[in-house]
Amino acid sequence: MVIKTEIDGDVFTTEHRHIVFALNIEGKNIRGFALDIALKGFEEIKNTNGKNPFTNEELRYGEVISKEIDGRLYHGIVCYSLQDGWGNAYMYILKALNELDVQEPMSVVDIGNFLMGERPGAPDQDIYLAFMNCNKKLRVYKNLFFCMS
Repeated sequence: MVIKTEIDGDVFTTEHRHIVFALNIEGKNIRGFALDIALKGFEEIKNTNGKNPFTNEELRYGEVISKEIDGRLYHGIVCYSLQDGWGNAYMYILKALNELDVQEPMSVVDIGNFLMGERPGAPDQDIYLAFMNCNKKLRVYKNLFFCMS
């Protein structure tokens, strides 16, 4: 059985080792939650020019880029475009979560939330359905505060 909860709060205080968040296909993650992650030590995601920072291959929708920082694993899902919007975000997020080789519960930021999303127009209900329909135990963090740089 997959148990999901939703809370307000600081995802950086979660007891979970894994934290999931959104990345854009262009690789320009210079605002919002992705910037917070970059500033915490995942600087490789900040400006990749559309390439995976570890393989130098073109980014693909649904791709997950992960890095361990201070004992936590951060997983960025490439699921939207700065130019073309959120299109098939549900499909990309669901596929990425299901294929992520993690058995323990994970924390996920409220991907696409207007307060955090780099671009408005994210299909919030579809994204939340991806969280609900995936094969993982998730805690969704809402109403996050992030860098405005």
